[in-house]
Amino acid sequence: MEFEFEDREARVRQGERSSELGPLPSFFEYPFVTGSTLALFNSARVRVAQLDRLFAVDGRPIARLDESTRWLEDSLRDGGFKIYETSPHARGAVGNSTPDSVRESAVAQFDVGGRGPLLLSQDHLEFLAQTVEVLGYAKASMRLDVVRVTPAAPERLEPAIHAYGRYEFRFVKRDGSRLSPEELSFGQQRLFAFLYYAAMHPHIVIVDELTNGMHHSMIERCLEVVRGRQTFLATQNPLLLDNLEFEDAEEVRRTFILCSNDEVDGQEQMVWRNMTVDEAENFTAITRSASRTSTTSCGAGACGSGRALGATAHRGYR
Repeated sequence: MEFEFEDREARVRQGERSSELGPLPSFFEYPFVTGSTLALFNSARVRVAQLDRLFAVDGRPIARLDESTRWLEDSLRDGGFKIYETSPHARGAVGNSTPDSVRESAVAQFDVGGRGPLLLSQDHLEFLAQTVEVLGYAKASMRLDVVRVTPAAPERLEPAIHAYGRYEFRFVKRDGSRLSPEELSFGQQRLFAFLYYAAMHPHIVIVDELTNGMHHSMIERCLEVVRGRQTFLATQNPLLLDNLEFEDAEEVRRTFILCSNDEVDGQEQMVWRNMTVDEAENFTAITRSASRTSTTSCGAGACGSGRALGATAHRGYR
């Protein structure tokens, strides 16, 4: 991913795709030049938590998923969209904090006669199907309530508008008992929050402490979901390293960005850099050695390379 800057305006390019970012936040320093993501990070005195204010794809800001469950709570509270009831089978749905798959499934149900609350299941929504599979549940559903209906105004050529919100999820265990998201364990909530977040951000994800509270099987699924996307994972937990695979030291060097707090011009700021060749080769050698010596008692590699690299990872792999 490359950034271009001119007169405090920015554009991000990823392959053949590009998006206008508009004026940059005031916490960035100027002037900028065309450069890599790493060059952008080093040109700004900025914390990781502020980076999500910069990224956007097709005009939609990319939120950062933090290490708690607060993002999910906020998204469900603020989530909503409107269905514009135009000519037969020509309906539009726009909104915020809502995955495209939810809006598309809602429009499909609306088109076959749904005018009240809508109920979507794991058969409609991939992120629900993934949650059910990983947690071993029987099924899950998402209820969308009608919060407002604006009648059509033919004289002004305005269609009827149906506003949906107040999202409600239910999970059903194999014994028939029902759970709300609040009744899930912390790790299960983190998994569900990540899968919902990933459904909202199909191109770029920014996640703090992905492994927080998760079993290694949940981590594996999360990494499967983000495969093929531009992904930024900030972590101090070596468990993540047990679930990453690298072809060689050069791939390691390109993949990791190291972060440290250094003093620059008398002020402390975060400094970002790639690994040196020696650091990448040492990392690769340690992980391969740990992989050969790990035993099945660790459980799918859950304590091999991470244990060997714990001190190094804690210093700040980002």
